[in-house]
Amino acid sequence: MPFAASFDHALNLFTSFGLFDSDEEHQMMIDSMALALKPGGSLIMDLVHRDYIATQASEKTWYELDDGNTVLRSFHFDPLSGRSVESVRLRSTAPEQETVEKHWSCRIFTATEIDRMLWAGGL
Repeated sequence: MPFAASFDHALNLFTSFGLFDSDEEHQMMIDSMALALKPGGSLIMDLVHRDYIATQASEKTWYELDDGNTVLRSFHFDPLSGRSVESVRLRSTAPEQETVEKHWSCRIFTATEIDRMLWAGGL
């Protein structure tokens, strides 16, 4: 990695950790961020709390934007795989605009799993 020991801080925001298919790829990401940090540097991660997702998160939500368009969000959490499968649909009020829909899957880690990966990465 060309950034070895180059940064005082590394940021991982907006729950972008968890988008890889395998746990090995997630570990490689942590290892790479650790390698990019100067000695004593810090890693700041913005993560979804698995216990909340598993017990309290609403599976379907919607809200209206200032321009009148409606956003519909649905998700399903599989506690065995630890993956959340999500869909977001934007319904436009303009007749000439199509409905836009996006889908993704995110691995939601336990605090214990994150701790293990950080230690394995030297953080």
